[in-house]
Amino acid sequence: MPPKKTIPENQNQETTGVKALMDKINNIANDLATLDVITLTGDINLEKVANQDTVDFEKLYKNIGENVKNSVNVDVVAFTHIELDCDSVMFVKRGIGESEKVLLEVHNETIKTAQETRLGVVRLVKDIIGI
Repeated sequence: MPPKKTIPENQNQETTGVKALMDKINNIANDLATLDVITLTGDINLEKVANQDTVDFEKLYKNIGENVKNSVNVDVVAFTHIELDCDSVMFVKRGIGESEKVLLEVHNETIKTAQETRLGVVRLVKDIIGI
């Protein structure tokens, strides 16, 4: 039986570092593959939770529609989903009022800004990895 080869410690760390970088680039690429923008209107009544000074909006966003310690009554004004190849779906609530028209303008500006930001991130990643 041939002797077992061992990987030098610094080479193992190098491999782990490269893998971690590639995983991060893969996560960025997956995140950049689609763009979802949802514009909501309505009421969110929050109860103060003991020992909590701030609201975790990311957690709240994930729990909208579930029975949590919040009263949520929201309507979707607009929803846009855009794929990397520019296939897209856009929903706009029927019969929107004047205040919702302003929200629709904000929705459209958010899409534009997000697309510009993503293009900047793509260029940055491209420059970092040298392609």
